[in-house]
Amino acid sequence: QGCPAGLSEWAARMARRKSDNPVLLVLFIVLAASLAVFLFLVVAGRMLVNVGGDEVGLIERRFFGNNLPEGRVIAMRGEIGIQARVLPPGLHLLFPFLYTVRKDRMILVSDEEVAILEAIDGRPLDPGRIFARHVEGHDTYQDGEAFLRNGGQKGPQIDILPPGKYRLNTYLFRVRLVAAIRVPAGAVGVVI
Repeated sequence: QGCPAGLSEWAARMARRKSDNPVLLVLFIVLAASLAVFLFLVVAGRMLVNVGGDEVGLIERRFFGNNLPEGRVIAMRGEIGIQARVLPPGLHLLFPFLYTVRKDRMILVSDEEVAILEAIDGRPLDPGRIFARHVEGHDTYQDGEAFLRNGGQKGPQIDILPPGKYRLNTYLFRVRLVAAIRVPAGAVGVVI
């Protein structure tokens, strides 16, 4: 019914062959069941996640891990909660049912803007300071785990992001785009 003649003949031969050899029938059933389980995990368990070219994947671990330490809101690897790390663009294979992924847009800072950041997690600010101290090794805030591991502080950040595209954890960092101030050649900018 609607199948090409060659395909229906092949199916009939396979059916005869399966009935002749019970081992092939069992093997066929096991393969079909395995494929069905795998497809269930991919669809229902959200095992495969595709993050688009201008997106970032925010990961939340739901089960089987350590609880967050007192006062923390962002999880590191092995901890339950919204993770500091993010998924870059591409196809990712995750353990089924353990993680959920929410996609967000990459931060785009145009040529006429700068981005000011505020971290919602990290070490507390030093007494008397209103901005967090500079921290190395976080790839312009794109590696949230490195930011927290290297002593990044909670609150407004002293560093700004220049024009460009950034894969930031938008849960860990609040981003505000502001117009850049241009100081023309031969002039001096005075900050008060």
